[in-house]
Amino acid sequence: MGDVQLDPGAVIGIFGLAAVLVQLYLGRRRERFENTLRIVERLEHPSIIEHRHLVKSLAEKCEGGKISAANLAPNEQVACTEISKLLGLVGYMARRRQIDRDIIIAAWARHILQNYLRLELYLHQRDRLIGGMGFLEDFHWLADRAARYAERHARRHKHTEAEFALEDLQVSRRLRRAEVSMGKSS
Repeated sequence: MGDVQLDPGAVIGIFGLAAVLVQLYLGRRRERFENTLRIVERLEHPSIIEHRHLVKSLAEKCEGGKISAANLAPNEQVACTEISKLLGLVGYMARRRQIDRDIIIAAWARHILQNYLRLELYLHQRDRLIGGMGFLEDFHWLADRAARYAERHARRHKHTEAEFALEDLQVSRRLRRAEVSMGKSS
């Protein structure tokens, strides 16, 4: 009754399975790290920085700082599309934990929020076209996470409201209202 006999094949199988699981875990961690580095390189690529500056200057000329898809020159449309799709892709990958979203959000929260607010009208106009914009929900998700990060960061550092732009203070509420309205239109 006290003698327990283990099958050597079962023991080897268990150790083999454990080794495979460890390798899978480490492989996914490495892949996530490499994906994060690739995204960081892409976000910091000179052409993307140039596109972000163009989007910023376009928004400064638009009513309410919102870029409309109407009357954009080809290079302006390319810049708006590139930024939208890149940040949407970042959101897509972050949602699925294919990149380290904490690194991305901590480093680019302000850029994510500003570009979402600038491109919000453009995104919705483009999304209505045949084929849509793609990644709109993922860009929205990423912007919401960036807004949450910004709110936590503001509370942690005890900044006064006067230190923040009105746009940054109200962004989380606006994103939540947009999320609700997107849910109603679906």
